[in-house]
Amino acid sequence: MYAKDKKHKSIHVSPWPIPEEGRIEDEAEKYGALIMAVITAVRREKAERRIPLNTTIKRLAIYTGNKAGADILNQAREDIEGTCKAEKIEISSEEDKGKEVLGYPNVRFVAEY
Repeated sequence: MYAKDKKHKSIHVSPWPIPEEGRIEDEAEKYGALIMAVITAVRREKAERRIPLNTTIKRLAIYTGNKAGADILNQAREDIEGTCKAEKIEISSEEDKGKEVLGYPNVRFVAEY
C-alpha cells in the first residue's frame, strides 16, 4: 500500500522528511502561528469551563487591535469557524476586553454560547 518508489517497507519506518530551506516562508509561519494561537485559546477556554469541544459557539468575537491581525484572521475565517464550532464569527481590528490569546497580548476574544 505504501508507495514503492519511497524504498521503505512502511511509512512507520521511513525517515522524517527534511524541509527544504528555500520553501519556508517566515511570514506565512507567523500568520499560521497567530491563527493556531486563536484556535487554541478558544478551545482552551471551552476546556477550562468544562464545555465539550463540540459545543457550538453562537457568536465568537475576535479583537486584534490592528488591521494586519484582522486581515490575517479573516483569511482563515472558515478554518476558525469550523475548528471552534462557531456559528457566527466577528473579527475586528479594534481593541476590546475579553480573554487574551496567549502570546498575543493585543488579541482578545469573547465567546457566547
